[in-house]
Amino acid sequence: MKKILLAAFALAILFTLGSCKQDQVLVRFQNSLDSNIEDARMEFDQTNVQEIGLIAASATTGYLAFDYFEVGDGLPSAGLKGKKNGEDFWAWTGNWCGTGVTYKQLDPGKYTIEITKVGDEPYLEYRIKFVE
Repeated sequence: MKKILLAAFALAILFTLGSCKQDQVLVRFQNSLDSNIEDARMEFDQTNVQEIGLIAASATTGYLAFDYFEVGDGLPSAGLKGKKNGEDFWAWTGNWCGTGVTYKQLDPGKYTIEITKVGDEPYLEYRIKFVE
């Protein structure tokens, strides 16, 4: 019986390892703010939206697989939307119009996006950027 359980466990591990794709884009989110971001999602355009869920204050999410992740000049082309303290929340890269920017799909790998606060009221805004 013990051998059967060990064999089943070994097969389960092999199946799990075999299901990992080498061409996946995996992204996690690091929230440097002192408030949760609820119902978070990355919106690239009207059809390419990735649900994220809760990004806890001062925490980092686990990695999420993205089927679509567009970047321009090394910056995410999407906005991060959600709710912060019950109010609408939006963070972006600061890349205005993209004139002359070459857009492409993000290369497979693991990435971390940091969410930061820039400036003070009345010029406060939230930004997203890749970090090491």
